[in-house]
Parts: sequence; C-alpha cells; structure tokens
Amino acid sequence: MQPLNAKRFLLFLCLLGCATPQQPSTTTTTTALSTPKINKKTAPILTGVGTIPFPVTTASPEAQRYVDQGVALLHGFWYYEALRSFRQASKLDPKCAMAWWGIYQTPRGPQSAKRRAFGKFKKLAPEVSDREQHYIRATVQLDSLGRQAYITEMQQLIENYPDDIEAKVFLARFLMRGYHPDRPRKNEPDPQDILRPLLASHPDHLGAHHYYIHLVEPGSNPAAALQSAEAIAALAPGNAHIVHMPGHIHYLVGDYDRARTSFVAAYAVDSTYMAESGTSADNNWNYVHNLSYLVANSAEEGRYQDALDWAGKLEEVALSERRNIIFYQGRMARARLHIRFGVWERAAEALGQLAANDTLRSNFAGTYIRGLIAYAEGMHALQHDDIATAETHRETLSGINWSFAFGFSGGNDRYYARRRGRYLEVLADELQAHIHSGRGEHDLALIEWDNAKEAAKKLPYEEPPEFARPLYESLGQIHLSAGKWQEARDAYLQALKTRPNSGLGLMGLGHAYELGGEKQQAKQTYEQALTAWQNADTDLPQLAEIRARLAGLAE
Repeated sequence: MQPLNAKRFLLFLCLLGCATPQQPSTTTTTTALSTPKINKKTAPILTGVGTIPFPVTTASPEAQRYVDQGVALLHGFWYYEALRSFRQASKLDPKCAMAWWGIYQTPRGPQSAKRRAFGKFKKLAPEVSDREQHYIRATVQLDSLGRQAYITEMQQLIENYPDDIEAKVFLARFLMRGYHPDRPRKNEPDPQDILRPLLASHPDHLGAHHYYIHLVEPGSNPAAALQSAEAIAALAPGNAHIVHMPGHIHYLVGDYDRARTSFVAAYAVDSTYMAESGTSADNNWNYVHNLSYLVANSAEEGRYQDALDWAGKLEEVALSERRNIIFYQGRMARARLHIRFGVWERAAEALGQLAANDTLRSNFAGTYIRGLIAYAEGMHALQHDDIATAETHRETLSGINWSFAFGFSGGNDRYYARRRGRYLEVLADELQAHIHSGRGEHDLALIEWDNAKEAAKKLPYEEPPEFARPLYESLGQIHLSAGKWQEARDAYLQALKTRPNSGLGLMGLGHAYELGGEKQQAKQTYEQALTAWQNADTDLPQLAEIRARLAGLAE
C-alpha cells in the first residue's frame, strides 16, 4: 500500500462521503414489559413506575394512591401520565389541594387548566397540613415573587420537616433548570450538594438518581453519575424514560454498547405502552427522544444500517400541530446521521425531503431546514473542490441567519429561532473555515473555526448532542489539509474527550499519527478504532480503510 499523504487522505474523505454501507438490518430487539390495558377515560394505576410516598390531606385513599403515582411519574418525566394521575386524584377528591398542585406542577396541559388548578390549591391551602402549605406557598411565591422566594420557602420546608425527602428532591429539581455543573450559580444552593447525601441515604429514590444524571451530564465529568446509571432502570422498569436514562451516561463515557442496551430496552417499553394504550407519540415525548439517541449512538458504533432503520421509525411518527422542537430533532435524524459520516449529498437530500413533506412545519422550521440544506450542499461542494459553489451556499446561509435574527416576532417561534439561529451561525462559520482551508488560507480557516467554537459556547446542552460531528473533528481535518500533524493530533484528541471511543474520531487521530510519521502510534490508534467498531456494519467503508491502513503499516 502507498504511504498516506495529506492530499490522498482528503481524497479518501471525499470517497467515503460518497459511499455508504448496504446490508441487512441488525437492529437489536428485546422483550417489553407488560403494560396494563388502559382506559382512556380513567387514569390507570401503572406497574413498575416507582414508589414515592407523598402523604397529602385527602379523605380518599384512592386519591392518595394517584397522588403518589403522579409524583413518581413527575420524577420520571412521564408528564402525560402524571397529569392524568393528578387529574384522577382531583376527581376522586376535589378538595385535595395537592392533587390540584400536581396538575399545576406537571409541564403538560393547557395554560387555562393550570391557572384553574392554581386557584384551586391556593383556595384549599388553609384546609391542609402545615407541610403541604409550605409546598403551596413556595409555588405561589414563585408565581408572584420569583425564583429566590421559591428557594427560600422550600429551604424553610426542609428545615421544618427534615425527614421530608420529597422537599429536597423537588428543590433539586427546580435548581436543575439552567444548571451547569462546571459553572454553578452563585448565591444559590448547588443541587448536587442536595442530591449526593440522598443517593447514599435513599439509594432507591428514582428522582434523586434521575436528577443527578441530568445535573452531571452537561459537565466535564459525566462518569460521576455512573453509579446512578447502574441503579436507576431497576427502580422504574415500566417507565421508558427511566429505562432509557443509563444510556445518557454510557453514551457520554463512550460505552456505546451498553448505551444501546438501555435505549433498545426503552424502545420496547415505549412501544408496548403506546400499542396497548392507544397513545400517540405527541403524548409520549420520550419515544422520539429515545429514538434520536438510538440514531446518534448507532452512528458512533459504526452501525450505519441500524441508524437508518431507527431514523425510519422516527419518520413514521405522525405529524402533529402540537409538536415541539424535539419532533423536529427526530425528523432530522436521517440527515444528522449522514452529516456524522460526511455523506453530505445524502444529508441535503434528506433535508430536502423533510422540507417537502412536513406540511405542518412553522415558518421558522422551514427557514431552519433551508439553512441546513445550504450547509450540507456547501460541504458537499468542498468534497469535490468546488469552492465557488460552496461560497454561494455560504452566502445563502448568511442570509438565513439574518432572517433568524430579525424575522420572528414572538412566541415559541421567537424562542426556538434564537437557538436555531445560533446553531446555524456555528455551521456558517465552520463552512467558511473549510472554504478558507480549501483555498490554502490556513490562518483564516483557524479564525473562522474559532468563531464557530465561540458561537457554539452560547448554545445549551442538548440530548443527544447538537452537533452530529464534533467541531474538533472539523478542526482536525483543517489541520490535516495544511500538513499540521501535531495540531491535527491535538484536535482529534480534544474531539475524543467529548465523544470517547468514537471510531470516526479514532480514525482521524490515526491518520494524523500516520501522516506525521508516527507509525507505532498510528497502528495502536487504528487498532483502538477496530475495537471501538467491533459491532460495526461489516461493509462500513471507514472500517475497510482502517484495515487497509493497518495492513500498509505492517509492510
């Protein structure tokens, strides 16, 4: 085999971007838990969703049972069934203030119903225990006085009732909003400090484990939640989101095989529940969320065909005017998969089909998709050294960014437009960096890439990650094209910190070592990539290339 050089490597990237594996599906299956047949008019008592005693003032033991279940479902993010449970409790005992409080706490349902519930539990507050009144006061004060008033009232509740575990868990849940473990807020309790003692004293509390995983995962040490990842699924095996949660951590630490096990198990639980209850995906958000993770996780394992199959299931989800942004994330899964592997032409085609077929999309969603198409077509042009066409697509993307900044007046469109606009800003800067790189303007390429990195810092943590391809892999490619082997190695090593054991990241690192003349390091890295892709599609082009490189190094 001829020695690898930078020009040949970039041609190889282009060829890989045009090649995709073809093989029968190897999608893993598993047996789902049995779900009780559900009467749509009466909320069910579900099995396997966790046990959370939450005593309230009520004359109805059955209402108490539904309140307990509602709290467990709240902690498990199963909002549709949590709302149904609290509503059922309010029907069984209309004077149960905490049933109405639960309705208000659940992030589902029309705002008019929430305001009605707010008025109900506020009016009933004098008739309940002092402990319950603390919960009610905290909620009322949050509504009227804001965040700090809520925190203060909940701290008073914890001081007065130190054995009330739920008070601590609900406070941690509240503090979780907008929290980043590497940048905790000043002048507020750190929710990790609340939850860590509970994990030791109450190791069977699903809410404590669930919230701890979510608190830790955006930071630099997701492995801190491995113990919770080991424990949580068994605490609520009938709640698909809880079954799914270990996968968040296993994905982040690069244990993609174990992550897949969790996601596939959650898919089985979701599918059984939806089939037996007649519940659609727009009332079961975890279904789309979990499938999105299956696509992303399969990509890192090199299971391209599996990822296509999971993306196909996302495309089968019925269109609904009530969809939120997570449904757009799911609809874009096929395109994101192609982007991960650099199959830019297919990414643009998938996005074009989405734009043509999604008749219920909002104006901002249509504009966003056009921006992604411009990015994918620009990157595809660069694969073929067509810099002029890439520049045209970059100009289109810039115009779309302008419309995101000034073209949406309010409401959810305005909120999501800001986030999507920032994301497109990153892609525009990245595309411009590669245009400069294609011209041999390495210093300008680095400036644009750094702009992309800074813009990306403004984006919130996303699950699965916002960027199908880590930005540092893009930087590695830019350095390789300029013959900067050490800088390329550093970039790929940085990419592997955020996407550990990624076959694609390891392949890029191996190329950097090989091009830099470090044959032993290249050999070891390629072997690591083969280990990472031990479950990959057998006809994956990247896998064949790694084996060929290893054979060449052995000569």
